[in-house]
Amino acid sequence: MTTTAGYTIHATRKLLDRVKQPIEEPVQPCTALGNWYATALFWKPQVALFVNERTLLPVFMPLAPARSLARRFPDWLRRVLEAHGLETSFVDIEIRSMGVAHFAKTANRSLVGVTNEYAFLAAEGSRPPGIDDLVGLSRVLADTPMSPLYKRNVTARGELEALALAQATDSTRGRPREAIPAPRWRSGSLGPAAPAGRDSGVEHCEPFVDHPRGPEQTLKEDEDVRPVGCRGA
Repeated sequence: MTTTAGYTIHATRKLLDRVKQPIEEPVQPCTALGNWYATALFWKPQVALFVNERTLLPVFMPLAPARSLARRFPDWLRRVLEAHGLETSFVDIEIRSMGVAHFAKTANRSLVGVTNEYAFLAAEGSRPPGIDDLVGLSRVLADTPMSPLYKRNVTARGELEALALAQATDSTRGRPREAIPAPRWRSGSLGPAAPAGRDSGVEHCEPFVDHPRGPEQTLKEDEDVRPVGCRGA
């Protein structure tokens, strides 16, 4: 991974086709949250879904205009972080530290699976009544239990709050910001850490939420989900 100012957006092929930006090598991020995975959702209007590599936090935002997606993302991230009630100091530092976005291909099938699960849950109408804006949708789906986080903080919201607390603690002690380790995936980036009693040498990709869909129904990277309109915030 290249050490360069900024952060990486690991985009699916259908998103890369729309943003029409150069594909680069992933960079070592300067932020607490780190790099992101993203895909395009063909709703009306079309939506981009970002998932944080470290906390699995989802961020839904308008896709159009696609060429300016990376430039607009920090503003939408700020809205979502504020909706989660995080300290203003944490949010400000995170947004200021983001720098330039670098687009790269997806490199972890498990994170692509998590991204597609969020898209599935949003598109299938499982959101609570009254949630019809993208910031609200991002906030609600962050409470979805994710198995890579079961031994940590269970949900993306819990992981995000723990990260923010750790950053605040380091700041009060006058220590440099330290990153919380990312969720542990199986070797080869093909799945999460195997649960106790399971052969950890078996590598495959599964959905990671408590949901009736079985592992054999995991969405492929560019498989579309049934669109459901959702207004921008």
